[in-house]
Amino acid sequence: MPGLDKMISKMPPVAAAATPEAATFSFTWLSYTGSGMLIAAILSGFAMGFGPGQMLRTYGQTIRLCTYSLIT
Repeated sequence: MPGLDKMISKMPPVAAAATPEAATFSFTWLSYTGSGMLIAAILSGFAMGFGPGQMLRTYGQTIRLCTYSLIT
Protein backbone atom coordinates (compact mmCIF):
# COMPACT_ATOMS: atom_id res chain seq x y z
CA MET A 1 0.00 0.00 0.00
CA PRO A 2 1.58 3.29 -1.05
CA GLY A 3 1.97 6.13 1.43
CA LEU A 4 -0.20 9.22 1.41
CA ASP A 5 2.71 11.63 0.97
CA LYS A 6 2.13 14.01 -1.96
CA MET A 7 -1.16 12.31 -3.00
CA ILE A 8 -3.30 15.35 -2.09
CA SER A 9 -2.77 18.74 -3.70
CA LYS A 10 -3.61 22.23 -2.56
CA MET A 11 -5.60 23.89 -5.32
CA PRO A 12 -6.39 27.51 -6.14
CA PRO A 13 -7.63 29.69 -4.43
CA VAL A 14 -5.88 28.14 -1.40
CA ALA A 15 -2.55 28.06 -3.24
CA ALA A 16 -1.39 29.98 -6.30
CA ALA A 17 -0.93 26.72 -8.23
CA ALA A 18 -1.58 23.04 -7.59
CA THR A 19 0.89 22.09 -4.86
CA PRO A 20 1.36 18.55 -3.51
CA GLU A 21 0.68 18.36 0.23
CA ALA A 22 3.07 16.49 2.52
CA ALA A 23 1.46 13.84 4.72
CA THR A 24 3.01 14.43 8.12
CA PHE A 25 1.79 13.58 11.60
CA SER A 26 3.28 15.13 14.69
CA PHE A 27 2.45 13.80 18.13
CA THR A 28 2.48 16.91 20.29
CA TRP A 29 0.90 15.47 23.43
CA LEU A 30 1.66 18.50 25.60
CA SER A 31 -0.63 20.70 23.52
CA TYR A 32 -3.61 18.33 23.88
CA THR A 33 -6.37 19.58 26.20
CA GLY A 34 -6.45 16.44 28.33
CA SER A 35 -2.71 16.64 29.04
CA GLY A 36 -3.06 20.18 30.36
CA MET A 37 -6.00 19.16 32.53
CA LEU A 38 -4.07 16.19 33.95
CA ILE A 39 -1.02 18.31 34.75
CA ALA A 40 -3.24 20.97 36.37
CA ALA A 41 -5.02 18.30 38.44
CA ILE A 42 -1.73 16.84 39.67
CA LEU A 43 -0.32 20.26 40.58
CA SER A 44 -3.59 21.24 42.28
CA GLY A 45 -3.62 17.99 44.25
CA PHE A 46 -0.15 18.65 45.60
CA ALA A 47 -1.06 22.28 46.36
CA MET A 48 -4.07 21.06 48.40
CA GLY A 49 -1.89 18.67 50.40
CA PHE A 50 -2.83 15.37 48.74
CA GLY A 51 -0.21 12.66 48.49
CA PRO A 52 0.39 10.65 45.29
CA GLY A 53 -1.41 7.57 46.67
CA GLN A 54 -4.45 9.56 47.70
CA MET A 55 -4.60 11.25 44.28
CA LEU A 56 -4.42 7.86 42.53
CA ARG A 57 -7.18 6.42 44.72
CA THR A 58 -9.40 9.44 44.08
CA TYR A 59 -8.70 9.22 40.34
CA GLY A 60 -9.63 5.52 40.37
CA GLN A 61 -12.85 6.25 42.26
CA THR A 62 -13.72 8.94 39.73
CA ILE A 63 -13.09 6.59 36.80
CA ARG A 64 -15.33 3.92 38.42
CA LEU A 65 -18.04 6.52 39.07
CA CYS A 66 -17.96 7.66 35.43
CA THR A 67 -17.63 4.18 33.87
CA TYR A 68 -20.98 4.20 32.07
CA SER A 69 -20.50 7.76 30.84
CA LEU A 70 -17.03 6.92 29.52
CA ILE A 71 -18.32 3.83 27.71
CA THR A 72 -20.98 5.80 25.87
